[in-house]
Amino acid sequence: MMKKLVLAALGVIASTAASAEGYAGLQFGTSRANESCEGTLSCDKSSSTYKLFGGYKFTPQLAAEASYTQYGKVTASVDVPPVVDLSMKASGFGFGLALHGDLAPSWTAVARFGLAFNKMKVNATVYDESGSDSDNTTTAYVGFGVGYKLTKALHLNATWDVSNAEYAGESLRFNLFSLGVSYGF
Repeated sequence: MMKKLVLAALGVIASTAASAEGYAGLQFGTSRANESCEGTLSCDKSSSTYKLFGGYKFTPQLAAEASYTQYGKVTASVDVPPVVDLSMKASGFGFGLALHGDLAPSWTAVARFGLAFNKMKVNATVYDESGSDSDNTTTAYVGFGVGYKLTKALHLNATWDVSNAEYAGESLRFNLFSLGVSYGF
């Protein structure tokens, strides 16, 4: 009886190890912040974004992931007076879980969630004088995506990711829409 239990446990461990695989990816796209542009002379809440990520699948469906994301930039001009030009740029590292699934033979889906350690850098310019400051935030992130398998290891991905960054108690939510590739090894 004990031999059968040990053999069954070894079989489960071996099958889990056989299904484990690492992967890495790169995404490029656009981001949009939820900042209100009310009271500004000009405001741009959209910018380009990128994300680097890597993960390790413990099972075909469950993975641990780490990522670095450049969330984007918000720029605005405000007449205080004088006119102040502002830019707020956010980036961060994320650590969490990813749930993977197959939608069809060549199509996949992923849902991500975890903690992001984000940094918001603020630059202000008045006349020819400028200054900058930054603030760090620990917050949640979520993401959803679909992928198309070009090969068993190489996938094209389209994703939507959301996270917040803060400066002096003021929070911005960034929505990222991106396309990219991932490679399993």
